[in-house]
Amino acid sequence: GMVPILSNTRISKNACRQAKNVNLFPVGGFSRRSGYTKLNSSAQAAGIQTGLYDAAFSSGTNVLVGTCATKIGTMDSLDGTWDDKTGALVITAGQNNLFSFAILNDVVVCCNDVDTCIQINSALTAAVLAGSPAFSSALFPVEYRGYMFYGNTVESATRQPDRLRFSANGAPNSFTSTDFIDVHKKQGGQLRGACVHKDRLLCFKEQNTYEVVFQPTRVATDGTA
Repeated sequence: GMVPILSNTRISKNACRQAKNVNLFPVGGFSRRSGYTKLNSSAQAAGIQTGLYDAAFSSGTNVLVGTCATKIGTMDSLDGTWDDKTGALVITAGQNNLFSFAILNDVVVCCNDVDTCIQINSALTAAVLAGSPAFSSALFPVEYRGYMFYGNTVESATRQPDRLRFSANGAPNSFTSTDFIDVHKKQGGQLRGACVHKDRLLCFKEQNTYEVVFQPTRVATDGTA
């Protein structure tokens, strides 16, 4: 019979651990095993896929945003077809140039630590991040309390590995030059990512994790917190 809880070395010759397309539960019962099919029949571009994001817009529409080699595109309605949105955008190909994504007020922000950040609006138009930010690139974006944060930036050709630049409230592409936070400068290595946990923004460095409780009125003009 079916004995799903024993290893292959312990099971008897007249029993099996699993059956094709069937999931067996340790406490009894079974269900049909889920499968999968190809979403798109042709590659987005010739090269390595460097990013994929499910953008949920306020209209209730979900759109896939994908980056591959030197291309960025969208797939609406999961129809299996990538629509190229690259236009005049410059995207550097490479397996290490991985994109991170975030969304705020129907604007998707895309960063890969190499190229100028990209924005995609609900009309699925891709463009260079507006607002003339003080940074030319960022490793990652993260939305927190209605602000878009950009971590580990390059500013005037100089790496700012501890820096979080943040946008105007509700506008991921509107900036003030003094709006930034340096997270424990020169401690714990470089910023590598961030996520929101309850009311905190957790910032991950190479050796340490820091939490930020963001109150814009309490950020000093020199960017310290």
